[in-house]
Amino acid sequence: MRTAPLNYLLAFALSGLMWFLTGILMANWMGDNVSLAQMTVDEFIGTFRLALTVAAALGFVLTAVWFSYGAKPNVAAKLPEARRFWTTLFVVSLAVALVAIVALVLLFGSEQLAATDYLVFFVAVTLVTWLSFWISSLLWSPTQVMNTVMGRR
Repeated sequence: MRTAPLNYLLAFALSGLMWFLTGILMANWMGDNVSLAQMTVDEFIGTFRLALTVAAALGFVLTAVWFSYGAKPNVAAKLPEARRFWTTLFVVSLAVALVAIVALVLLFGSEQLAATDYLVFFVAVTLVTWLSFWISSLLWSPTQVMNTVMGRR
């Protein structure tokens, strides 16, 4: 499970599952429960799904970059460097999440959303970005770098 292409496929499946939970289930729930002043429900859900799709794709790209880096034969000799690289990718995934949340807040700034709606934005973006990256790298990182992931150290 830690070698290509299986680890990539498993990470993609996890990203897809996270997107399904957020982009379909959470979006439908929000469409039924959000009060909108300017947008239609379809516009709201479409914009929400688009933002989540971009965030999830970037989260998966970061995971693929980590898997590709960790599979290189010379990385095993440079584990402190690999640990720094993983930490950098993790921080980038947090930044992607932050940008996605800010984008959603700005896109829906004209709407009168409740605090729970913003909490749903936070949970949804968290699931598709840094949490997906962390779980994938924790479970399916190449063997030579699997102990560099936070949570395994």
